[in-house]
Amino acid sequence: MLRCIDFSESSQVVALITPELGQVRGLAKGSRRPRRDGRLPLEALTQCDVVLAQKGAGQLHIVAEWTLRETFPRLATDLSRLWRAFYADEVTMAFATETAEDGIFYGRLLDLLRRLDRGGEAELALFRFLTQALEASGHRPLVEACAQCRGPLEGTPRFSPGAGGALCGNCGRGEAGAFAISRGALAVMGRLAARSDREVGGLRLNAAQVAEIRRAFNEQMQYYLGRPLRTARFLAASAGMGRPAADQP
Repeated sequence: MLRCIDFSESSQVVALITPELGQVRGLAKGSRRPRRDGRLPLEALTQCDVVLAQKGAGQLHIVAEWTLRETFPRLATDLSRLWRAFYADEVTMAFATETAEDGIFYGRLLDLLRRLDRGGEAELALFRFLTQALEASGHRPLVEACAQCRGPLEGTPRFSPGAGGALCGNCGRGEAGAFAISRGALAVMGRLAARSDREVGGLRLNAAQVAEIRRAFNEQMQYYLGRPLRTARFLAASAGMGRPAADQP
């Protein structure tokens, strides 16, 4: 479940990410009514089995039945992990469409929620998810070479969402919207795209790299979406990273 909005005294409008259909939206009739089996209203950031009565394109499907399969209770006790989960939730809603190809977001998001709930390295897990999400949508920034001239990243590298990734010192000079980024941060971003989770698990990030990579992902997604992610500022604040992203120069 990505989002649940009260529609009436007894029903909810929900957004779901599914492995077969991608992101779908539906009307869960009666989901808010008290039930003999103790079942509660649908909630975001839970995994459920649903029976979906599909309607035509552009219409709300009907969520006829649902069974709660998995919750992630640790998120409710750790604000920084909870906001990472909501951030990934918003990314999924922004990029995933109602197509079978975007069903890949289902497994990626579920894996992230499980990692956050188990107490794993939260920042690395989120960055891995964001890399996979941008890859799936065709927007992963190029960080292994200059996104403009395709040459090596000589000189002082910069990052430009508009150019599609890292720029060498020559191409980055005077590029509007570009900002300095360390080679270490770029190297980590490149490793995050590895096919094997084992290759990513050994990565270690310092605070400066976390801040640089967070900014690169935020600005890359804002560029393609045409708006900032609403959860970005709350995530930054909860993670103790200083001023919210929207207030940064």
